[in-house]
Amino acid sequence: RLAPSDPHPHYLQGKAARRQGRSAAAIAHFRTALRLDPADLRSLTFLAQILAADRDVQIRNGTEAVALATPSM
Repeated sequence: RLAPSDPHPHYLQGKAARRQGRSAAAIAHFRTALRLDPADLRSLTFLAQILAADRDVQIRNGTEAVALATPSM
């Protein structure tokens, strides 16, 4: 049975896409997981890592990576 509000499938799809070198797809899945559960640290970590260090300059976004990795005060 599908659970549309469950972030875990998006986290898993994001990990799979990242492993396959499909960074844009991974980002989309991690963003969806975080929209469903803003406290999902696994998705947050993977998203920040991709944005910080992807080989594709069009995907890499250091400013956003730092903002994601910096706790809100």
